[in-house]
Amino acid sequence: MKHIAPISGISASRNGLVATSGYDNNVILWEHLKGSPSAIAMGVHDHLVNSCSFSRCGNMVVTASSDYSIRLWSVPDMRLLNIYTTHDDDVLKADFCPKSEKIGACSYDGSLSIHKVDGTFLCKMVGHKGLVESFDWSDDGSKITSVGTDGTIRTWDATSGEMLNLIENKDVDVDAVVYISSNEKIVGDNDGYIKYISDTTSKKVKVHNSSVKRIVLNASQDKFVTTAYDGRMILWQLAPNGHFSKVHETKLPNIAWPRSVAFLDDNQVVVGTFGSTYLTWDIERNEWLNNGISPSVSINSVHVNNGDIYTIGDAGILYKNNDEIGGPRSLCNFVVKYGELLVSGGQSAQIFNAVSGEVLAELDSPINCGVVFEELLAIGTYSGNVYIFNDKDGLSLKKIIKLHQNAIKGLSYNGEYLFSGCADGELSIVDPKTLVEIKKIDGAHGCILNDCSPYNKGFATISRDLHLGLWSLAGMEAKIKSRHVNSIKCIAANEDGNLIATGSYAGTIDIYNVEMKQWVGAINRPTTWGISSIDWNDKKKVFVASSYDGNVYDIAV
Repeated sequence: MKHIAPISGISASRNGLVATSGYDNNVILWEHLKGSPSAIAMGVHDHLVNSCSFSRCGNMVVTASSDYSIRLWSVPDMRLLNIYTTHDDDVLKADFCPKSEKIGACSYDGSLSIHKVDGTFLCKMVGHKGLVESFDWSDDGSKITSVGTDGTIRTWDATSGEMLNLIENKDVDVDAVVYISSNEKIVGDNDGYIKYISDTTSKKVKVHNSSVKRIVLNASQDKFVTTAYDGRMILWQLAPNGHFSKVHETKLPNIAWPRSVAFLDDNQVVVGTFGSTYLTWDIERNEWLNNGISPSVSINSVHVNNGDIYTIGDAGILYKNNDEIGGPRSLCNFVVKYGELLVSGGQSAQIFNAVSGEVLAELDSPINCGVVFEELLAIGTYSGNVYIFNDKDGLSLKKIIKLHQNAIKGLSYNGEYLFSGCADGELSIVDPKTLVEIKKIDGAHGCILNDCSPYNKGFATISRDLHLGLWSLAGMEAKIKSRHVNSIKCIAANEDGNLIATGSYAGTIDIYNVEMKQWVGAINRPTTWGISSIDWNDKKKVFVASSYDGNVYDIAV
């Protein structure tokens, strides 16, 4: 019993049990025996499981999923006790109230909810203008504070659902929040700052070089850890009146995912991974325990070059036509042919020779995408920076362009312009000769933009809002509602740019004909796992789709 896709959530109980939730739709309960995990039971959702949390007594686990549900499980047998279906979009987090039999949850539908454990709906909290990324209960259970992509920190009455307080964070996304008492909390934002907030004062400190993903308090409430996409975890000592000082700092192993962290006890922190089980950090010895992790099977990128199909994913193993040919053994989100090189990069913020694994460059934050244009290579990062390289002396940095404030999700080139799509829905067009931004389009999509592609009249984008956007230098040409029912992850066009293929997190693929202005044929679903990447194979005249299930599928047109 193990995970076969990334571990997105983790929780630890005071009796030594650990729960993990994953992109394989599974929730696994582990005994932490002699410093290593042993799986004892499992529960299943209908889609990705984003978080898991133990009840204070340790006899229940609550989970939040992209199947829009919250589920309650008994411990240790992981028997399903209840399902709550209040939300209309992915549920990102669910957690128990520290003082009563209540469960709070937050969702990408922009709201939070509170239920009794028995399933009784109590209240809903509506007000965020974007996705709600996280929340935490106050120590006395009377309040909930939520954070999200609208850059606000909102505190709510946990009985009535009324908003009690609103703090603006200057339009910078806030991903992490934790209460350290009933009236004190710490939040972390996309710029690497953590902010202490009480009823009477606040202070902000830069502690990471990129987005703070988690802030977790220990059971004694005298220490907390922060993790970020700069690949570091920092342990802090708390003192009265919002004072804190650094105790330890450690580099996260490449296989660790900074979004899932929990204290097992005061000396051990467990961290989710892109592999089969979790990692353990021994604080006193400053040592990472590998726990016998095997890599995820997930493929994150497919690239077709002269009919050859290259794939790479969580394990960082490069395949050519299904044969292993090398790889950096570090999670990669893209692979592309650049001159004589195959180049890849991902979670470690490094650009690799995808065959030999040699590190070619170190960037400021994890990498999502790359594209070749005008004999140059553009790399898009979580920080919103685009790195431009030439191939002199292997790989040489030419310029860094700050295009966005949030993660770049897609880069594409149509022979005339370089195009960038950001997670917050912002688009940017760059002159490939001067490397200067010539146009910015705000609010291109209502939700997270996930990818972009050239097509025969400009650029195409897809998003969580389930729409296909068509763009030119003049702006939006069309916005077309898709036939997908779950968030659209990836996009590609055929050789002449008239057919546009889109793939979703639910494993569906649909094709749009630009000239006919319609979706053509029946929607295709080659797998129940998500479609991670699509490319066009001109030799076979088919689209090629990679999936998180570890397979590659030909999609006929």
